[in-house]
Amino acid sequence: MCDYSLEAYRSRPARIGEKYETHRFQSYSIGFIAPGDPSTAVCMAYDTKLRLEDVPKPVQKTYGVSADEDVTFTRLESGPHHDGVRFANGAEGEIDPGSPSCPRRGNLLCDV
Repeated sequence: MCDYSLEAYRSRPARIGEKYETHRFQSYSIGFIAPGDPSTAVCMAYDTKLRLEDVPKPVQKTYGVSADEDVTFTRLESGPHHDGVRFANGAEGEIDPGSPSCPRRGNLLCDV
């Protein structure tokens, strides 16, 4: 997840063992950042395994998942956004800190 929508920003690849959070950049594009470094997009390859922590209650209910979940970063084929996650139960969803089900502060912490 470092496509053309984030090309105006400094970026770097994800690293094993780091924690990330979702972030809405000034361009309104959504990407991963390392906590404390909102100016650098962290690029995540599709099929990367992640650990989501503190999944919001509405997301848990919608997708039938728990507060902490192992997921796979994936490309979604339908909808306006194509970056998402696949939960262990097969459900797929967008990573969007601006959606009504996610706080705007970027709550999805990911451990690569």
